[in-house]
Amino acid sequence: MLGLIVAGFLLSGGENGNQNSAAVGDAPAAGDSDIDATADQRFHLKGLIFGNAARRAKNELARPAVSDSEDTTQIPARVADPGSVEAYIAESDDRGIHIGVFGRKGKHKSRVDDPLAPYKNDEEADEESDTADEDEGLFDEVLVEEALYARNGSISGRVVNESGMPMVGIGVTATAIHLFDIPPNAQIPVGDLQRYAVSDTAGRYYFEQLVPGEYRVHNVPTADYGMSQIAVRTGVDFADIALKSQRAVTVSIIVNDTVGQPLSGVLVRPMLLGAVGGYTDSAGLFSLSMRIPSETRTVSLDASLHGYRDKITILGIEQFNVDQHASLRIQLEAIENQTFVTGIVVDGETGSPVAGKSVALSSTIRNDRYTATTGPDGSFTMPTVAAADGYELLIPGGGGYKAYQQPNVSVTLQGLELAVMLPPDEQRILAGRMVDLDGSPVPNFSMVVRAKKPPYQLMRVSSDGSGNFVLQNPPVGELVFESPSDPRLTVGGIQVNTSDQEQVTLRLDIGPNEIFGTLVDANGQPVSTPNVVLSWRQHYNGVVSSSIRRSAADSQGQFSFRGIGAGTRTVIVNADGFKPARIDHDAATEGYQFVIELEAESSS
Repeated sequence: MLGLIVAGFLLSGGENGNQNSAAVGDAPAAGDSDIDATADQRFHLKGLIFGNAARRAKNELARPAVSDSEDTTQIPARVADPGSVEAYIAESDDRGIHIGVFGRKGKHKSRVDDPLAPYKNDEEADEESDTADEDEGLFDEVLVEEALYARNGSISGRVVNESGMPMVGIGVTATAIHLFDIPPNAQIPVGDLQRYAVSDTAGRYYFEQLVPGEYRVHNVPTADYGMSQIAVRTGVDFADIALKSQRAVTVSIIVNDTVGQPLSGVLVRPMLLGAVGGYTDSAGLFSLSMRIPSETRTVSLDASLHGYRDKITILGIEQFNVDQHASLRIQLEAIENQTFVTGIVVDGETGSPVAGKSVALSSTIRNDRYTATTGPDGSFTMPTVAAADGYELLIPGGGGYKAYQQPNVSVTLQGLELAVMLPPDEQRILAGRMVDLDGSPVPNFSMVVRAKKPPYQLMRVSSDGSGNFVLQNPPVGELVFESPSDPRLTVGGIQVNTSDQEQVTLRLDIGPNEIFGTLVDANGQPVSTPNVVLSWRQHYNGVVSSSIRRSAADSQGQFSFRGIGAGTRTVIVNADGFKPARIDHDAATEGYQFVIELEAESSS
């Protein structure tokens, strides 16, 4: 990608600028710098880079900025394709920072005027313009920049503990995982879009001025609480994070081979969110310190070493002593008759290499599975494979190709070289419309599409401003549409059987309705809990639509759900010391406010 843009955002200013709140702001990232624009003005820049993300590198480009503004300064930034960048400049004014990046074979298309234009002759400007027009690889950068400047999204919620009580002063991070209104061919490192907040005295946190999209929101782990995370789309204001208490444990581990010899360099990883493992020393020893959720009954540890079969060991909580310490001996089995598998994957019609394809070689009898990914030349290598018969080769479909399966693959001691010709997929179009329960269009809504049966190909589709969508070459068979973030909306039963264009309607549980509830015990006292779920399910012409929303009841027993459609919903409550409750409620006929009385577990 030859055309690059860096979008800079003014995060903090001097005496004349807006100061960031201590509770909300952009999280610091490696490579960020504080830049002195003038003696009394400072800027903090977080760069967003568009281009070939796979070749992204951290670079500082050294070329003096050119401008007639005394506030102009150079700003180091991360560049996606440094080989295509000649220079960049930054201008600051009372509206913020404007960044320009100029490629050697094209100029950016920015809504901000080219700051170097006054210093270029007509021949240079015409040459750059012609080159940019000829470069078909440039995506519409104007749309990208406008989408990133449209920071009109927000996410808010509460941080509560296991009893549903608000937690004060807990750090919360929101990281973008998918942005709306961004061209599909714009390779943007969305993970660089990150914000930070701190819960207030009511346990609430707020993220405002977000680029519209889906975000992974999680708390910052503390000594008492581990990491809990949720996926949320902008516009949701009830994204509650329920913390789970944790305790510190240590495990003394020794790893040997099958004859009792210690193995060094074995990677031992706890299979827990946020936990970090390490390697055994020359004596095969490793001491693992970690924090585990208090409710956890087992801990799984994965041990891996090149030339040996991976092994997962389950450690029961009863194996820890009063000092929260346990000892564990792990034995790894060497892969016998080690050899290798190499190959190349090409287009079945043109013979051109197919890059980025996942290749799996598995044996259900031996319980072995080896994987690799094709490189730019279509080649792949599996360096350590056990020589045996009865393997199955599988390459998932997608990207314009059918899934490829080859059974009864034999791997000899001399190794195996494979040449795979992927059959192009039939051209299919699945078109349709996303609507709410009243039949009104749901615009700019993103969902993940997966096949219900193997090879479980995943695709993403978004509706346009009128709720319409078009899905190119979906998998044949039954499809399931799911929102990858809260609220969890699902539509199943969509059938794709032919190459003809098909029209479908996706009915989504989205609407203007709200539900406000209160949990009380038999004496009318409020009950708090982080486990309140609202579910809905509807059959419509063979298609099944459903939704799952989650909330927490606070110290007053109050909870709420917003943005739901009309009809009956099921409220499911699980609170410590009380029996599970399941209540059907229709807000239109029974009111938007109601009380649920929970029955104590001890009552008969």
